[in-house]
Amino acid sequence: MFPDVHDSQVIAYSADSLAAEVVLHLRTGPEGSPLFDLRFHGAIAHQFSFPLMPSWVFDLVPIPAGELLAREW
Repeated sequence: MFPDVHDSQVIAYSADSLAAEVVLHLRTGPEGSPLFDLRFHGAIAHQFSFPLMPSWVFDLVPIPAGELLAREW
């Protein structure tokens, strides 16, 4: 879905529940490479399989909110 972010390193992220936005701060190359932000608007929830920082993006998958709630609640 987001082929340009595969193997990017997540340097940091933020989640703003009032604005319904999640922002990933990513780096695509070695240390010192430029950073870029990937913004998700209308995000109701988010989940990271391995939330330790820094981590690597292998895949981004949209999941309907109802499915996520049913699975996690």
